[in-house]
Amino acid sequence: MDTSETKPASFSAASVKSGSSTAALGCMDGSLWLAQDCLGNTNDAHGDRKRKAVSNIPASRVTDGVLRVTGLLWRANDIVSVGWDGFTSVFCADTCTKKTTIPSGGKPLTSVVSLDGSGCFIVSAVDGAVRMVDGRSGKGVVAACGKREAHQGIVTDVAAQEELVVSTGMDGTVKFWDQRSLLTPQHTIRTDGKLFAVDLIRGTRNTVFAAGQTGKVLRFGI
Repeated sequence: MDTSETKPASFSAASVKSGSSTAALGCMDGSLWLAQDCLGNTNDAHGDRKRKAVSNIPASRVTDGVLRVTGLLWRANDIVSVGWDGFTSVFCADTCTKKTTIPSGGKPLTSVVSLDGSGCFIVSAVDGAVRMVDGRSGKGVVAACGKREAHQGIVTDVAAQEELVVSTGMDGTVKFWDQRSLLTPQHTIRTDGKLFAVDLIRGTRNTVFAAGQTGKVLRFGI
C-alpha cells in the first residue's frame, strides 16, 4: 500500500468487502481508512501492484490516548468497527461519515462478527465477556455471558454462523454459545497455551479451527 501522501498510523485491523477490491483498514491511533486496489494504473517499474488509500474515515476518539481499532467487518456499504474505546461504530463507506455509535459494555473490545439477517453483532472484550449488540436501534448490549462463565482474561476472537457462536481467548479455551442465550456456554474446550484466532465451518458436523501460542492450528468437531 502506498502511504507516501496519507501516512496513516500502523494498521491493526482489516476487512475486505466481499466481491470487491475495497478494504477497510483500522489503525493503532483509532483512525479508519479505505483502500482500493487500483489495478492497471499503479504498477511500479517492476510491474508490482501497489495499493493506495483513497479516503480517510474519521474514527471515534473518546480521549487523546491510543484507542486502536481491533475489529472490522462490512455490512452492505457500511463498515462496522470496534476498538479500545469500547464502542461499536458504524460508518457509511460511500460518504465517509459515521452513522451511529453503539455502547458495547464499556470495556475495550477485541473483535466483532455479524449475525446474519438479525442486524446484531457479537463483540468480545478484554474483561472476558462475549456480548450481543443491537445495531438496528442502537440500544447497545442486549445479551451477555455471565461473569462466572466468561473467559478468564482477554477474549481474542469470535466467530458465528446461524445460531452458533464460538469464542477463544488468552485463557486457552474455546467456548461454544447459542446466540439465543449467551448466559452459559454449551461447551468449553481447554487447550494448552493462549489462543488468538478462531473460525467456524457449519455443516452436518460443525468444525472449528483455532490457532495460538503453540504455533499449531487446532481443529474441533462438534
